[in-house]
Amino acid sequence: MQSKEVKSEDYGPLMDPKNVEKFVKNYFADMPIMAKIASCESHNRHYGSNGEVWRGEKTPLDRGVMQINLYFHQKVAEKMGLDLHNIDDNVVYARYLYE
Repeated sequence: MQSKEVKSEDYGPLMDPKNVEKFVKNYFADMPIMAKIASCESHNRHYGSNGEVWRGEKTPLDRGVMQINLYFHQKVAEKMGLDLHNIDDNVVYARYLYE
């Protein structure tokens, strides 16, 4: 687990992929491969230009910066108390999947 608490609210505005990238890199400082995955999957976007959570281009059920598929993961995430549309929860769940 990361050694300090990293929250997206410290990196706003989150409509800017550069800010999202900084947040993700800091959140995953202990596992840099995850920041590369976010870059590849969403190009460091969590919100689209319309302010809605980023959806996958090929698979619309993929959501957020880590492009987590709702069909396969939403129920487990909800049992964990996570909302995959929330950027902080999106990265927490991605960490869970990786670990």
